Amino acid sequence: MATNSPPTRCDEGDQDVVVGAVTVPAASRDRIKLNLALCKAAFRILVFLDGDKKIDRAPVNDAFEYSLPSLSSGDHDLQWSYLAAGNDWQIKSEVSIDGATCFLERKANVAAVADQQTLLTLRVQ
Repeated sequence: MATNSPPTRCDEGDQDVVVGAVTVPAASRDRIKLNLALCKAAFRILVFLDGDKKIDRAPVNDAFEYSLPSLSSGDHDLQWSYLAAGNDWQIKSEVSIDGATCFLERKANVAAVADQQTLLTLRVQ
């Protein structure tokens, strides 16, 4: 995110990889992680898996990690949302399978669309 302020760790890393769905090999169904880098504010974090609330935590500062439970074959919806405790915020969301990033997205209050939730479909083989 381009801003006039100095870069934060939410700005660091590879290019964004924004997709609506990812394929999860059967052998990796129990090695999926959601990692959030949180910058400039404290957040309330909510995580839903297939519509069931798994996490509702506040305040969360700096970082958040959630290891998903082992998933059965088929499609699963992973949704996370966050509410910043201030007007100035940044977040970097990363989903990894076996340690390899399959989804990476940065959002901030200065974005053209500063929505505060993301939905990713996990297609488990």
